[in-house]
Amino acid sequence: DLFGAVNTGEDAYWWDYGQLTFYYENNMRLKKEGAENDAYRAFFNTSRGAPKDSTVGECVIDESSCISGSTLHKGSVKASTLCSVVAGEIEADSCILVNVTAKRIKAAPGSIAYNVVDDSEEGLVLAPGKVLTTVFSEDGSQTRMVCDLSTDGKDAWSEVLEGNTKSFEDIHHMNKGVDPTKCEAAQRQAHFELAQAIGAKM
Repeated sequence: DLFGAVNTGEDAYWWDYGQLTFYYENNMRLKKEGAENDAYRAFFNTSRGAPKDSTVGECVIDESSCISGSTLHKGSVKASTLCSVVAGEIEADSCILVNVTAKRIKAAPGSIAYNVVDDSEEGLVLAPGKVLTTVFSEDGSQTRMVCDLSTDGKDAWSEVLEGNTKSFEDIHHMNKGVDPTKCEAAQRQAHFELAQAIGAKM
């Protein structure tokens, strides 16, 4: 059969990403000690401490943080997981940042930012437990969505949460019929242009 149950044995690890809390807890394994967390890092081919495939200027990074594919000009990163982040200035503590480009980032413990481009002078500010993502359209327009780490998307599916202009259900309908390759191209271009501008000022 093409689909079916697979016996992975008694010694396999299971990492659930079905809820935001699980996403946060599992990705924070990248910075923790222990056999299971070592296996998690091996699965993603990454390590703690020394940034991988990254450029770090005057930025202080602690030994537990896991950073890859990033450019950080100045600031500090503590107990955090960063992947594909470009920041002129950063202050990150116990957070997860993935595919984020911003002039300034201040991320408090328990916060998550995923696929965000922020060219404002004040920068990206994430309060404790706050989650932020951006949905790109084919024409490059952006729709930001925010929620809390404790938000259950199933329960809040049709609700317009505070700080949003649309519900998750609205985003679902908005994305029907779009060309994902065009959306990705617009997203990449936005990240690239801001990253170039940030680099030129440093």
